[in-house]
Amino acid sequence: MEKILGLTEDEIRACGYATHLPVLDFLLDEIQPKKVLEWGMGLYSTPLLIEKTKVQVCSIETASEEWYKKIHDKYSLSPNFSIRKKISKTGALEILSDIEEDWDLVFNDGDTYSRHIIAQAAQYWNTVIVSHDTQEKQYFYNAVLLREGWVWMDIKDYSVWTSVLCNRPKLLEILSRKFQITKQYRNDELRNKEFTNDHGRVL
Repeated sequence: MEKILGLTEDEIRACGYATHLPVLDFLLDEIQPKKVLEWGMGLYSTPLLIEKTKVQVCSIETASEEWYKKIHDKYSLSPNFSIRKKISKTGALEILSDIEEDWDLVFNDGDTYSRHIIAQAAQYWNTVIVSHDTQEKQYFYNAVLLREGWVWMDIKDYSVWTSVLCNRPKLLEILSRKFQITKQYRNDELRNKEFTNDHGRVL
């Protein structure tokens, strides 16, 4: 694997915060999005989206004022980057009430209370959703219901999982050839039954 943001595969594997990079990097090339929504600003995802795509990237921060300032100070002058902030447990709901819905790619890596909400809401935007840390029960991903025709795909190349949700069979087929796919879920009952403990879904 070629370096991503200067990181080797071993470095990505060793850093749980960066394990989404190979999936995001691949999808940016494959989809060629014109608009990207990043739910949860990051030291790795934000620069990748801004520097690689050169398209409109909107980042939402609802978790931490300190985290917002760190990313804002570094990237706020980027011409293709905008930020919305609402630091609160209900920040996601407040922002969702008036946000645009025409995103080509949604990266979902925000606060504890919003991830399952975004994974649910973004299905109505006919987009591709990438969610991080999906092995963790604390983010309530088991509460997400799949819309008809949508598939949840767990990518387990690294100990910290990245999952893709979409209704595009050809894209899912390409992903399954590229990454280590152990499970694809088309049925909410099955997926939720297997999401049983703090270590993630039972294999």
